[in-house]
Amino acid sequence: MKNLFFLLVLFSLGFIGCSDDQQYQEFEPQITNSNNPYDFIGKNHNEALLFAAGKIDIYRSSNLELYNAIHQFGNEETYIPVTEIPHIATIEDYCPSGCDFDSYVRSAGIIDKARLANFEKLQELVFIPNFKKSDTPEIISNIIAYENELLQKEELNSTILGTISIMRHSLDFWYTADKDESHPYHTWVQDTDFSKIVGPWLVRLAVDAATYDSCMTEGAGAKFSEFDDAHTICTNDAAYGSARAFG
Repeated sequence: MKNLFFLLVLFSLGFIGCSDDQQYQEFEPQITNSNNPYDFIGKNHNEALLFAAGKIDIYRSSNLELYNAIHQFGNEETYIPVTEIPHIATIEDYCPSGCDFDSYVRSAGIIDKARLANFEKLQELVFIPNFKKSDTPEIISNIIAYENELLQKEELNSTILGTISIMRHSLDFWYTADKDESHPYHTWVQDTDFSKIVGPWLVRLAVDAATYDSCMTEGAGAKFSEFDDAHTICTNDAAYGSARAFG
């Protein structure tokens, strides 16, 4: 979860102190990006969360039941429930007193230049001073523009493009959950204690992206030779991390 440390810190520092009472902007943003061959990863992330809500009572079930329900998505017929949840960190686990990018890099020891550049760019795109909810369409558009720039350069790293897709779809998912009373996770969002952070869906997308990236580079992605197996596990891990980011 090395990258989770970096992103949670950046978002926690960036959004504390902003007003959470801004009006929603009604919009129909371009959520998908057909140019990204790995856009299905973000789509599957959102569908896994909705799938779990259709399988269990997400408000009364245990974390273990939630984890197993999410991980049934994509392999419902063959999934074997686990009895212990792998550690997926919450914001309290990382740098509670704050730190910057340089100190994170020194402590985490990340040396992969492509991953570092990607997270630095994503932080730049999502971190908007004085963030308000009506900035959401702009953030999504900026993420898509960044993706297209990478694709034009033929930088087709599947993990990076999957990470970006998850960030974009997660942003739409939690923005919608927060504003739409009929959304299955609306009460989940409303009942969570966000005293430490404003713009909770933004932190959740940070958890998603970091969890998927770490899983693909250091977890399932390093253990499974088949990309589909790895991305299914890592996408579902990201969805669970997203749901439990603060719990």
